[in-house]
Amino acid sequence: MRAARTKNLRFRLLAVASMITVSSVLAIPAHALSSLLRGRLESPEKVAPSCQLGDEGCFTLLGVSVVGAVTISPEQLSFSYDKQLAKPTQMSDLVIIADRITQAYRDEGYFLSQAVVDRQALEAGIATITVIEGHISQVEFDGTRTDLASPIMKGFTDAPIAHLPDLDRRLARIKAIRGMSVTSRIRPDPEDPSRHELVLTTDFDPVEGYAGLSNRGSERVGPLQAYGGVAFNSVLADRDQFRLNVFTTPVDPGEYARVSANYRYSFQPGDSLLFGAATALSQDGHNPNSPEIGGESLSLWMKYERPLIQRRTHRLYASVQFDAAHLENDWTSGGGYRDELRVARVALRGLQTDDGSKTYFFVELSSGLDILGASGESVEFRSRYDADASFTKLYAKTSYYHDIGKYFGIYALLWGQVSDGPLLSAEEFSVGGPVMGRGYGYGEISGDEGIAGLLELRAGFSPESDLISFAQGYVSYDAAMVWNDTPTGVRQKDMESAALGLRINILDRLSAGIELAKPLTRTPYDEDNRDWQQFFQMSVTY
Repeated sequence: MRAARTKNLRFRLLAVASMITVSSVLAIPAHALSSLLRGRLESPEKVAPSCQLGDEGCFTLLGVSVVGAVTISPEQLSFSYDKQLAKPTQMSDLVIIADRITQAYRDEGYFLSQAVVDRQALEAGIATITVIEGHISQVEFDGTRTDLASPIMKGFTDAPIAHLPDLDRRLARIKAIRGMSVTSRIRPDPEDPSRHELVLTTDFDPVEGYAGLSNRGSERVGPLQAYGGVAFNSVLADRDQFRLNVFTTPVDPGEYARVSANYRYSFQPGDSLLFGAATALSQDGHNPNSPEIGGESLSLWMKYERPLIQRRTHRLYASVQFDAAHLENDWTSGGGYRDELRVARVALRGLQTDDGSKTYFFVELSSGLDILGASGESVEFRSRYDADASFTKLYAKTSYYHDIGKYFGIYALLWGQVSDGPLLSAEEFSVGGPVMGRGYGYGEISGDEGIAGLLELRAGFSPESDLISFAQGYVSYDAAMVWNDTPTGVRQKDMESAALGLRINILDRLSAGIELAKPLTRTPYDEDNRDWQQFFQMSVTY
């Protein structure tokens, strides 16, 4: 059966791959630096105004001398004035030509360069336009742990002209340091318009943490769920991080508890290496008639990630990862399963932001390896009787947000997975919970392959309040379908739900939300009706 499925995998992969494509002192924050500077002198293409020879200030333009243009040659800039030659011209026409030259520099990322008209150098119909190729002559640091940021800016002042993509990459690398934030401002030199000073202010948090509470759990293990974590930054070496996370049911932690820890080291070029481990214990399992089921899992992973593109408006990362996982469940009525997984993964993730919109995508290709004791087929001792630890699957997700006016916005989310055959339960496509399938519990439906989508309309604003920094109401609809190809045919499950709710941010550190969600097509696993359900969540960061 796996061989037959493999023949169709290429077409299924192409389907999911196409799915993800749907989709005097100037003080400014780093993330807004380029948009403000790039647009400072932007103007739409203008038609040169006409004037009559003999009018005051009107002359025939016979030529333009572009002085100071090195990075972009004067010949390349001739487009800015060639249609104006031999025509009646006045000073406003020359200003338009200078604006075109400035825009040509901005379009290439030279955000501190500009062209100006030399009003005193106009002889015999020859105009002179001077290009000032701006550069950063000095970088100053202010704030905490500037020693982490300064090596990244090394050599930036050596460039003869300031290039925005280079600055974007360096600022992105500084912000990628765990616990680090940075703002920037540029001060022009009053004595030399081509020279500028870049001032970077860093803020480093050696310890970060978060904690939260929600009622998204099942009735069998208690609806209340608590989670939290703490991270120590640059603790063993510069640019590293140790993180510890806990997730449990606070009323009775013995029902479910998961602890994970990871260590990340970031290299100066922006690459990162991650080691992680997690363990979980649970009394909840696959047999709803046996509430005292005992389950446990242990997983280890190693991941290496490299930035391919680091710009203010778009970023792209590639990663490779290896996982080793042990999962088991024992049923009090007898039986159980033991799954051993050894999985290699390669992934791409990217983010693109524009004015008022944001697009994110993630694509991951996974291959189960028959090494190091990975599970073989077993009718009795696997989470799926027809699956083993050898598999190939492609998982993809993409999201898109767009502002609609000042207060409204639309958010869309799409997930999908295809595989070459039956999968053990840990690798199945699973839907349900606060992100997708909001009217259902975690893992309401799962299968070897599937697709799920969500559409959310939002209305939010920042009230003039010292307490509440942001408030947002929303309505959403989601739908999902999963399926398994079996010897007896395709087995399919689907579900739909709707939700409405309110999210608020308090003092920029506390967030809270309430939500009403309704199952539309499928009765939830833990319920006997499709009534509205009430959920809440609150979390705090520090």
